Amino acid sequence: MPTEIVVSVVMVLVAPATSLMALWLRLKHRDRRDRERRHRLVVVAGLPAGSRFYEQGGDGSQLSLVVGHRSDPVGDKRRI
Repeated sequence: MPTEIVVSVVMVLVAPATSLMALWLRLKHRDRRDRERRHRLVVVAGLPAGSRFYEQGGDGSQLSLVVGHRSDPVGDKRRI
């Protein structure tokens, strides 16, 4: 009988802790990925028109961009 109580108490404590740990790890990974994306945006925003940008991440991901010429900026028009 006491072993069943101990097992039940442990399960009640471990299940939420495991869920919280998984959530924390997921948020930590997402935050790091977002910081890397912000860094890329700053780099790309500073490139002149016609430039090329290529980056390969440590996880094997690749990013290749060609900065085009903008004759009509989209941000200046308001759509109704």
